[in-house]
Amino acid sequence: MYWRLRIPLLLLVFGVTAGFYQKFPKMFLAYTNGLLTSALYIGLVAVIFIVLEGTGINEKKSILFGGFF
Repeated sequence: MYWRLRIPLLLLVFGVTAGFYQKFPKMFLAYTNGLLTSALYIGLVAVIFIVLEGTGINEKKSILFGGFF
């Protein structure tokens, strides 16, 4: 059975960006308004996901469960 990498990459992007937001809050303007911080986070995730869609990385097929092998 083949798996596409769209969902695992989306979960990876959410996890990595959330980790960076927690580890380096000043780098992402975390001390601004809560609405602005949320918009920046969603925008960053959207830009990364659009880049992954554009390069075609998410269309690769994976054999093993989990999508990374």
